[in-house]
Parts: sequence; C-alpha cells; structure tokens
Amino acid sequence: MSRHHRILGVSVNATLRQIKRAYFQKAKLLHPDVNKSPKAMEEFVKLNMAYEALTNPKYTHPPIFRQRKTSKRKSQKSNEEKRREWIRQRNEELRKKAAKAAQAKKMRKQNIQLNYYNNIVVPAMTTLVSILFLIPSGISIISNFHLDADKPNYAAVLIGSVVLALGIFLSVSAVLFLYKKLFK
Repeated sequence: MSRHHRILGVSVNATLRQIKRAYFQKAKLLHPDVNKSPKAMEEFVKLNMAYEALTNPKYTHPPIFRQRKTSKRKSQKSNEEKRREWIRQRNEELRKKAAKAAQAKKMRKQNIQLNYYNNIVVPAMTTLVSILFLIPSGISIISNFHLDADKPNYAAVLIGSVVLALGIFLSVSAVLFLYKKLFK
C-alpha cells in the first residue's frame, strides 16, 4: 500500500469513485476551517497531494523519489535531501494556493455583503425616507399654503406637489426594485 493510499485510507485497487469519496470525507474533517488543530493545514495539504497523485493520470513522482540502490552513502543522503527539499517546496506551493483560496473566499463574502447592502438596504431606506419624510412634507406644504384663503401661494403649492411626487416616485420605485431583487 502506497503512502497516498494510506493517507486517503483506501486500498491499492480502489476505484476512482472510492478515492474521490474517501477524499471528500477526509477533507470535511481535515479542512482548516473545520479542524482547529495546529497541524490542520499540514494534514490538509498532505491529503490534497495524495488525492492529486492518485487521481491525476499525468502525475508522476519526480525522479528524486525513485530510490536507487547505491553503495555510496553520500549520494543516498543527497537524494534524501533533494526529496525533502522538493516536499518542502511543494508544501509551500500548496500553502500559498490555500491562502489564495482563503483570500478569494473572504473577498466573495465581502462582495455578498456589499451586494446585500446595495440591493436590499439602500432601497429599503429610500422607501422608508420617502414614506416617513417626503410624502408627509409634501402634503404638509400643500395643505398649509393652500388653506390660506386670503392669498394662496402657488409657488409653495408647486414645491409641495413636487416634494410629494418625488416621495411617491421614490417609494414606488424602491418597492419595485426590492420586489424584483427578492422575488426573482
């Protein structure tokens, strides 16, 4: 049984479907967002490397992993050092990739919050301001100046009508926008 099979917990003759199932089950347990142990990231990187090695048909171990029987102890040591260096570089690449994915996830979450604010909160506040301020203000301006029987102030009535129309327009358009966004 190879090291990759041991990491995923599958037999050597496991099918691709069994390998994928084992990977996703282990990934749910070992993902750094779920697993809070200090070595969670390291374990997750090893899991990803094992999955990549078993599922990618073009994946081959670099030559430094192929052990040659030599009588020189020095050359064996240098091969082992090369192997460790390659593993360290590969782990570093996977850590960077995981950090980049985490950053992308954070950006998506911020975009969702911004979209929520722009698509829901702003129209709701516009509706609220229109209903609570603009419409009553327009009605108040019209009724106060229109009720003076001596000299009706037509400019004030016009301003009141514009404010009232603006309030009605904003509230109706914001409600329609909300309806369209919420009930697509």
